Amino acid sequence: MLIGGMPHPAGQKDPLFSNVKLLLGFDANNAVDESGRGNNFTTYAFAQPTTTIKKFGTHSLYTQGTGTSADRTSTLDFDIPVSTPFCIEMWFYRLTGGGTEQALFSNGYVNPTPGYQLRYNQTNGQLVFVYFQAGGTSVGYFSDTINLAANTWHHVGIERDSSNVIRFLHNGSTSGAVTNGAASQVTTAKDSIGGTADGSRSLTGYLDEVRITVGAHRYGGTYAVPTSAFPRS
Repeated sequence: MLIGGMPHPAGQKDPLFSNVKLLLGFDANNAVDESGRGNNFTTYAFAQPTTTIKKFGTHSLYTQGTGTSADRTSTLDFDIPVSTPFCIEMWFYRLTGGGTEQALFSNGYVNPTPGYQLRYNQTNGQLVFVYFQAGGTSVGYFSDTINLAANTWHHVGIERDSSNVIRFLHNGSTSGAVTNGAASQVTTAKDSIGGTADGSRSLTGYLDEVRITVGAHRYGGTYAVPTSAFPRS
C-alpha cells in the first residue's frame, strides 16, 4: 500500500508519522518543526517566512538566493543509514535566477564533511540528488529528466524504497529510477533549507510543507498529489 500516494483531507492521520523526522509548514511566521522532534530551523534576513505566495496555510519560506538559508545544528534524525528507505518532499515554487544548482535541502555537506543534498538545476529545470562521503567524494549523483516550470507550485522530492530504488517525485509522477543503497554518513555541519551551511547553492524561490520521512518510503510510482497540508499526527 502506498501510504503517501493519496490526497490528505483535513483530519486524516499519517500512519507513518512516527517515521517523520521533520515537518515544516512555516506558519505563525516561523520554522518550527511540527513532527514533535524539535528540529526547528533558524531563519535569516534572506530566508524568511512570507504570506506573499504560499501553498497551504498562512506562510511559505521565501529564499532570496543571496548566500544564506534557514539552518539548524546537525541532527542524527536526518542521517540515512545504508539501504534505509526514506522520502524527502516539499512544495517548491520556482523563480528564475540565481546559481546553476540550488539546494532545496542540505544534510550537512560542506567539503570535506559528508552528507547529501536535494538540488534544483536552474539551467535545465531538473532535480538533482547527491550523496557525499567524508573528504567530499561523491557516492551518487542522480539527475531527473523533468523540467520544472517557473512561477508555479510543484510537489517535488526524492525517495528510496526497500529495494534501494531511488526515484524523483514530481506532481504525481516518479522518474529517474536508479538503484543505490549508499548511506549518508554522520556529519557535524549544519542542516539547511534553501541553501547550504557554507552559504553556497542558495535557492531563489518559495518552499512549503517540507517533510522528511526516514525508515519508510511513501510513493513508489504514480501517486495522487496531496491536496492539503500534510497530517500533523
